[in-house]
Amino acid sequence: MALGLVLFSRMGRRSFAPIALVLLIAACDSVEDRVAAHYERAEALYAEGSTQKAVLEYRNALQLDSEHAPSHMRMGEVAEEKGDLQAAFRRYKRVTEIDRENYEARVKLTRFFTIADELTEAEESFEIAKALRPDDIGTYILRAAISLRQDDLETMR
Repeated sequence: MALGLVLFSRMGRRSFAPIALVLLIAACDSVEDRVAAHYERAEALYAEGSTQKAVLEYRNALQLDSEHAPSHMRMGEVAEEKGDLQAAFRRYKRVTEIDRENYEARVKLTRFFTIADELTEAEESFEIAKALRPDDIGTYILRAAISLRQDDLETMR
């Protein structure tokens, strides 16, 4: 033990620090890898029906990367399943802020705006969805839902 201390003191701190740094970096995954690992565990847990455990993993991913759109999306879906529509709305909105071209989040957000009679916002969100996937059946359904809320049956034709 004394020999180890003598060798350490002879190496000096300057020569030990770079070695320690290299070992530390090699031992750590990148943030992206850790986010992906949390998300993958969360998805597996969610598929098994362990929603609470999955939510913890999604949160872990979001703590590392607050703009991880897939975790926000799934958290929105979990909130919607639980009936927490305000939380679901906030998550879907966040996904569309992070990834403007996320069609699934855009459809859900447009649906929420339509149900809430926020028809101006519904129209704006619909236009983005339509630009993303003009031929998707979901886009036609959004148009019909908004038109029904507006009592505008001519637009549906």
